Amino acid sequence: MAASPTKLRLALTISGAVALGAYEGGALAALLAGIGPLAGGDDPVIRIDAIGGASAGSITGLLAARCLTQGIDPVKVMRAAWVERDSIQSLLAGLQDAPLSPEKLHEMALDLLEDVPARQVEWHQDLPVRLSILLACLRGLDYKIQSAVSSTGVDATTFVDETTATVERGWKLTQFTEPAGASLLDTVLASAANALGFPPVVLDRAALASDYAAKGITNFPPSQHLWYTDGGTVDNEPLGHTLDLVADLDGADATDAVRLHVLVHPHPAAGVQGDAWASPANPPTWLATLVRADHLQRTQSLYDDLRRAEKTNSRVRWAETLKVAFGSLDADGQGALARALTPVDDQIRADRVAFGGAADPTDPNETTEEVFARIVDRIANVHGKREVHLEVISPLVLDERDADGNRIPVGRLLAGEILGHFGGFFDQAMRESDFDLGYQSTLDWLTAGGLTLHGLDATKNGEVLAAAAAAHTPEPRWQKEGDTDLADIALHHPFALAGLMAQVARVAGQDAVRRHPQ
Repeated sequence: MAASPTKLRLALTISGAVALGAYEGGALAALLAGIGPLAGGDDPVIRIDAIGGASAGSITGLLAARCLTQGIDPVKVMRAAWVERDSIQSLLAGLQDAPLSPEKLHEMALDLLEDVPARQVEWHQDLPVRLSILLACLRGLDYKIQSAVSSTGVDATTFVDETTATVERGWKLTQFTEPAGASLLDTVLASAANALGFPPVVLDRAALASDYAAKGITNFPPSQHLWYTDGGTVDNEPLGHTLDLVADLDGADATDAVRLHVLVHPHPAAGVQGDAWASPANPPTWLATLVRADHLQRTQSLYDDLRRAEKTNSRVRWAETLKVAFGSLDADGQGALARALTPVDDQIRADRVAFGGAADPTDPNETTEEVFARIVDRIANVHGKREVHLEVISPLVLDERDADGNRIPVGRLLAGEILGHFGGFFDQAMRESDFDLGYQSTLDWLTAGGLTLHGLDATKNGEVLAAAAAAHTPEPRWQKEGDTDLADIALHHPFALAGLMAQVARVAGQDAVRRHPQ
């Protein structure tokens, strides 16, 4: 009998990117256009069931979930969101309490979440998509870290807040927009409120008060409201949060499908070769250091999460090896080892309760082998977890080279990465370039076996690639637009740049004489 084909369940992590959301939009448009036709039914060969996002990645993730579950053309939606409608001129209009206004983003999102016949495609995913939206809480959330060796514990504060939601087939627009001040759309826009350009957003968290209490938060405010800024401030590439989201999903829904995490990462801060950033005779400038430091801050947490994922994979393999070894013992040996582990089991149960968790349920029918497996999983911290596969879609996938055969730096491929990633807002041609760069990155990733390497049948992979290629033909605009710099912005968009600078000066002067919360 022939083996059943491998099924893939994809989890996406979409990083904060400001105007480089155009790259993410292009990369996601290609992935959705390719996978969507195969994602229908109750047990599809491939589907996307989890998306984690911060900042611009939260907006893109929400639109992706809507396109996938409702059968909306992802190319049209992502182009409208990140190429056609987010110009600096529109973002300067409206609100006067920050350099840029989120009103146009709100209007755009409302329209793009709407189920419009002109944007319909012939496919959709029947199964839901789970979202993780990362936010930076300006107040800070106090809690106590319990200690196994100290009765007092440690007082701690986190500025990371997270909202999870499930987007399902057939959702109406009101399910994204209500209740006002606490809706899924409000939460996503709060996550995207980059502090360099946008005002903070207040959210009504009354409905989550019990959740905060369960997490041990001690300073939840009487107002039951919290102010938020860009989630990328505290974790710009929230892979760790997506890993946790997937662990919950997979633990509740046992499946033999391969779990693949795909990170869409427009501007990786890769190391460099030669003496760049290493020569005593060539000290970095202040501005170059500032830009580089920003890139490092945005990227380092990602690599830490990648290391964490690989460590978890190793622990899963070690735990399975131990279970096999236990199974090779005779009945007497298994019984003796299980009895010796009884005090360990009791300690694990007690500690989980002390640390605010739930004790493992007692099952009188649990076999000695099952007891051993549960204890090993708890000690290795892999209970309910399994190995995950990881892939990254970034401009590095293209492996673009100059005439001398040297790899072209990512910064020279991305048009919108200047001005702290705000540069793309000035020029639609720049956003077009980054969108097509993202789309081509996904096409190249699929061509190189991004899915077949993880078990997808080659024929099905060919169908994914063909559907993505048919939905949009990217032009190599990045070969021209990628080298755009601040001087080009000043030359071609002097009034828009001057308007932004004037707005920054006005808001800074206004805020200098206002009282601020302490």
